[in-house]
Amino acid sequence: MKSLKLEDFAPLSGAAAAVLLMLTAVLFGSYDYFPSAQRTVEIFTTAAGRALAIGWIGILAGLAMVWFGGSVFSWLKQYESGSGRLAITAMAGGILTGGGLMVAYSIVYTAAGQVSRFGGIDASNAWTMYSVYSGVMGLVHALILMIGATGLVALRTKAFPAWFGWASLVVAVGMATPFDYIFEGVSMLWLVVASIWIFVRGARGAPQAPAAA
Repeated sequence: MKSLKLEDFAPLSGAAAAVLLMLTAVLFGSYDYFPSAQRTVEIFTTAAGRALAIGWIGILAGLAMVWFGGSVFSWLKQYESGSGRLAITAMAGGILTGGGLMVAYSIVYTAAGQVSRFGGIDASNAWTMYSVYSGVMGLVHALILMIGATGLVALRTKAFPAWFGWASLVVAVGMATPFDYIFEGVSMLWLVVASIWIFVRGARGAPQAPAAA
């Protein structure tokens, strides 16, 4: 195993993003999948401090996701021959997902900040902000690009085990179906596994030359 540098820990940003996102889900545990305007107001007015924390945590998760996109690109590019189109696609998926998370959770932070500073937020504004938040969160589906592209490279090279490649494609397809809410949860596990795999293999000094596609 080679001596580790600070940059070698960069791939763990994927696991960090997953943990942070799961933490926001726990803190927002009372959040219904489709909450009413009244329920939305209650959440922001009775737990404004928690919502502020959720906003910051979500923004950090977005930053970690963007960073992980770069790590995935660097890893896949070592194995993918040619232009590295799939590696670029995977990175683009990470950037879009991370950007969406940062914008979405900035909305949560802003809404909670209005409550903290001005003492309240009416039902109309609360529902509007939540609707915008939900819409922007749709960008999380860009994670399909990262997962799908990684799966294809895994099946064509030794960047990841073949079973992980097939599992990646299943998750990517699942996220594009009406059952996406189930596979979005599975995608958090995918981030952890991919993150740890790249970190461990990189620490062992994985081959740098692209394998034949």
